[in-house]
Amino acid sequence: MKRNKYIIFCFFLVLVLSSFSSCEKDEDFSVLPAETQSGNNTFGCYVEGKRFFGGYLIHFGISPLSAVYHIKQELLNINADGKFEDNKQGSMGIQIYNPKVGVPIKMQRAIFEYYPRIFPGSSSVFTEFGVSDGGEVIITKFDTINKIVSGRFSMIGKGAVDIDNFTGNDLIKITEGRFDLKISQISNN
Repeated sequence: MKRNKYIIFCFFLVLVLSSFSSCEKDEDFSVLPAETQSGNNTFGCYVEGKRFFGGYLIHFGISPLSAVYHIKQELLNINADGKFEDNKQGSMGIQIYNPKVGVPIKMQRAIFEYYPRIFPGSSSVFTEFGVSDGGEVIITKFDTINKIVSGRFSMIGKGAVDIDNFTGNDLIKITEGRFDLKISQISNN
């Protein structure tokens, strides 16, 4: 009798575990994530025409997507570690001062990094964007009660930097950017 219970239990356990594995979400890397406003933790853009998806690299317990709002400074920091459609990796950080819904905000600062190398002859490429580069963010939802921030962005970055050989002359175009994130931290700093 005990043996039958054990066999039934094992069968049930295998059935339950197999149902969990079939519930995994299949990621579609042929299109960018949809523009949503419900805190879905999505981030995507085109970098020189290549699709980039945030949220796919994990560094020792650090979330690959984060949004932190500093109330006193009126500063929103968005960070996304991710990958391109061809599995090359990258990272993007955007700083937005005085975030307001529906108002085009000139990009104050953004950083994008490719790794491993994408451009011939470079070990890594680091690009920093300034206000004069014409970057723009439009916040479509900024809800500090439910901790959701959503929006879209685009920019042209000047000064692609080869870590081993600073050139500062390249332009990198980032278009059709969108994010829908849970605000991971709200600070009074």
